[in-house]
Amino acid sequence: MGSIQSCKSAIGYLSPGERDGCHSCANVREVQHGLPASRFRYPGHQCGLHGFMVAATGICNKHTPKGQKGSAA
Repeated sequence: MGSIQSCKSAIGYLSPGERDGCHSCANVREVQHGLPASRFRYPGHQCGLHGFMVAATGICNKHTPKGQKGSAA
């Protein structure tokens, strides 16, 4: 059957960080959540086109790969 890695390669498996998503969009903004004075702040992603919070692995039909800002994919 082969190793897990060779099986994943054979089926074209991509992890969330390797495929397109909001994390790789030219329009995403990195934002911080939590109270400004709090040490419990954490990063998040906001859609620069629509202004709402998005999941890093989410994607929409206006996804634009980083480096191509201004053109929809």
